[in-house]
Amino acid sequence: MKRTLLFLLPVMMLAYACQPSGANGHAATPQDTVANVSTAPDSSAPQLTAARDTSLADTVAAEDQPYADYYIVVADTGFSYHPLQAKLLQLKAATHLKVDSMGRYYNPQKNRIVLPDDDEDEIYAGEYYPRREPGEYLSLEYLYVYSRHTEDSTLALISGIYADEASANAALPAIKAQVPGAFVMKGSVYIGCMH
Repeated sequence: MKRTLLFLLPVMMLAYACQPSGANGHAATPQDTVANVSTAPDSSAPQLTAARDTSLADTVAAEDQPYADYYIVVADTGFSYHPLQAKLLQLKAATHLKVDSMGRYYNPQKNRIVLPDDDEDEIYAGEYYPRREPGEYLSLEYLYVYSRHTEDSTLALISGIYADEASANAALPAIKAQVPGAFVMKGSVYIGCMH
């Protein structure tokens, strides 16, 4: 019991210290400049069946923190950034949806999508910060943010996050016309303070 209280105390202090900020704490900065990249589909597209390890900290955090059920339109998934980025640009041209990178970029040395090292958010500078708010934007995200049944390195090309299933299903046909394998998934998204 004493250990549990000692573990929960920092979590409770962190929750108390968090103050609401903008939609996601970062300015939306569309960045859709790309070098020449292959447009071949990613044949290593992962399935949603690989389970993530969950620790006691994950379990406690899930029970004590705010989550929202959102519906995410996923155009494609994979482990390689560049093929998904090329597909993102194809979807942008075909659907006229805006690209919103949230200021993030692919860092080849880290093999991760990250914020710049000099980002104003000192906690997430040089790290991945997830898209967590509803909106219709094309972006590349890590799928584990929306589904705990994926590997941490699984990337997802998403075209929107919706508060209700009907809106996601209404948006899906335009994406499926370009990417027949697109789908809607229900995700339990952490919407609490990230600091």
